[in-house]
Amino acid sequence: MRTIIKLTLKNAIRDPYLLFWSLFLPIAGTIGLGYFISSMNFIQRILTGMLCTSVIFYAYMTTVFTNIAQRRRGVYTLLQVTPLSLSKYIISISLGWTVIASVCSYAVLLAGMLVFKIPYSIGAVFRLLPIILLAAVGYIFLSFFISGFCKDEGRASMINNIIIMPMLFCSDAFYPLQNAPQIIQYISKINPFQYFVNGVRAALNGVFPNYMLSIVILIAVLFAALFLSVKTFKFSDV
Repeated sequence: MRTIIKLTLKNAIRDPYLLFWSLFLPIAGTIGLGYFISSMNFIQRILTGMLCTSVIFYAYMTTVFTNIAQRRRGVYTLLQVTPLSLSKYIISISLGWTVIASVCSYAVLLAGMLVFKIPYSIGAVFRLLPIILLAAVGYIFLSFFISGFCKDEGRASMINNIIIMPMLFCSDAFYPLQNAPQIIQYISKINPFQYFVNGVRAALNGVFPNYMLSIVILIAVLFAALFLSVKTFKFSDV
């Protein structure tokens, strides 16, 4: 298992999707929009929104493509004739992906704090970790579920957009929803990404009721995604 985790981390360094979608784009978006609208409230909103976007882009979107590639190469089928069980393999790569998503999110946070001199406390930074871990693992399990319906990258890209775009834009990650249409406000209340955003903000600002509520909901989403991924897992496209 350690070898698989190390290989996963090593391969991530050379992954162009990771470098662009989970590091360059969120950091550039935070800095660019922060300088364009130099309100501290807006900067903090954009920073937390981009941090959450970094996690979902890697832990969900990138891993969907990775799952499809591994299934098409026969990795999951070969595991059936090796001493390593499928469950241990999935746990190993999921741990590796979770570490990568967490590192990317903290890189985005650090960049925003340094550039805009945002004084988040050490305690706030540590409180953030459980929220990121729960969200990342939940999105990884969701990626196993979604990749089971996709035989190629084209279909995966279409489904990813159908799922990610409403999650992002039906949340207040980048703008307040007070004046949004009623349907958008309703969707935000059942949007799991919204509770990820709420948890990140609550962790950084020390709002413990919202923090605990977000943890409970993210745990529920994680187990729901795990159940769906186990029930629909495919060893191959045959």
